[in-house]
Amino acid sequence: MPQNQTPTKPTPSQLLRECNDWNEFHPIGTRVEYYPVLGRDQFTICRTDGLAYILGDHSAVIRLRGRAGCFALANLKAIAEEHAL
Repeated sequence: MPQNQTPTKPTPSQLLRECNDWNEFHPIGTRVEYYPVLGRDQFTICRTDGLAYILGDHSAVIRLRGRAGCFALANLKAIAEEHAL
């Protein structure tokens, strides 16, 4: 991205759609790969601990079991249970 451009902020309707899509296809307790830094290969396997929601009108997030805070859906990848460890 050129230096003089800032990333486009998602609209509230885009965030709501992202949360609704996640909640429709991934029940509470879904196993996920959590990537603390996007673009890197390191991840931790966790389970979700609630429904996805919009945080502060800027991010689609979810809680993870045993972890404090919330985590961006963009940093998660659902794991199919038949492939889970």
